[in-house]
Amino acid sequence: MNTSTINREASDKTKGFRLQKLRATNLALDELEKGAFSFFYIAIEQGEDVAKISGDTETDEEYYEEDKDYPTSNFSINSPSVKNTLVSFYDLYAERWRESNNICFGFYTTAEVGKENATKLSKALGITFPKEKLIDLIRAEEVEDSTVGIVKKLLVAEYETQYDGKNKGNLERLKKESANSFRAFLKSIRWFFGKDDNEALKEAALIKIRKSQFFNYRLDGKEEYILSVIEERIEERQHNANYSERFIDKSQIELIFNKAESIEGSLKQDFAWKGWDAIEVPDDTRILKEKIYDVCSSFDKKEISRLTRRACTARFGERESGKDYLSLKYRVLEACEEIIYNQIGGDDLSQEKIGLIIDSLRDKASASIEELKKDFHYPVNNSHSIKSIVLDLFDSCYLSFD
Repeated sequence: MNTSTINREASDKTKGFRLQKLRATNLALDELEKGAFSFFYIAIEQGEDVAKISGDTETDEEYYEEDKDYPTSNFSINSPSVKNTLVSFYDLYAERWRESNNICFGFYTTAEVGKENATKLSKALGITFPKEKLIDLIRAEEVEDSTVGIVKKLLVAEYETQYDGKNKGNLERLKKESANSFRAFLKSIRWFFGKDDNEALKEAALIKIRKSQFFNYRLDGKEEYILSVIEERIEERQHNANYSERFIDKSQIELIFNKAESIEGSLKQDFAWKGWDAIEVPDDTRILKEKIYDVCSSFDKKEISRLTRRACTARFGERESGKDYLSLKYRVLEACEEIIYNQIGGDDLSQEKIGLIIDSLRDKASASIEELKKDFHYPVNNSHSIKSIVLDLFDSCYLSFD
């Protein structure tokens, strides 16, 4: 019987997105060095933030990881992020265990472990928290029945809250779990607290690239390029319609190393970001939604919300990648300005026409970046990300439809 569970893949795409890509990249580089008979497939936003299938000719493992970038926080079992993750992990565990007894999970965060405090819920459930931090107790070698019981009570309550008014998912199965079977679920989770942030993960990935068996003297100075291409491939593949094509594998990463050898010299930084200071910014303070409604009052509200979320994704990329991303954004603006005034007119626009304008700007900008990246390094250059930048330029004061 198929059980319907909550789809979590579309949750907050921006927060920690860079962390996901860097974790996936680091995991891929680790797997790359395991030998000729090993294999791996890695993706982001497939079930959890990072999904990895790996193994050799004898055994295989399914690994799902949730990544949380909260450097100034402490997480306890009471934290919403932890409870939500446990529900998500349990759904995957319940659905996949029949097909793979080698399924495991990871909770990776820059936060530290916190101590539980009594809450209305814990009091209502009759829970008294131990003196020790509960997360430390459940990741110990031996997990006592009392600890298992507390976590199960909290997870059942959280599960009932999340599935309230919906289907019941795997709730009945969860309630029936014995102490030993629920302990087995808890033991399948690897807890990583106080771990590397984005900058540290980037440096770790660069070191792994330099130490890789596929690195040689012809790749000196191209480490950043190799890293950015791996990240880009991971990001762009998540949107493939075919599920199997959403994963990057060993051969594809080896190919990235090989192709990098053919690049003449090391890629330079594009200093186009300096051009932002020279731009005369229009005093148009309308956001994307307002600009669309001013030329097409019948535009679908849900579609506007989707486009606005994509624009926000671009701003997050700028915040994470700094000047390199700003140079990319400047180059996209240059390309858009070349053709936008030929795309719009004085009459009201239809929703279809607006969509065509956005896509034509994306295509023009993508072609421009494709040419520029022969000489310059950019943090991303796939068409999906370029479209997000185009939408961000509309959401700010740089582009409009009128």
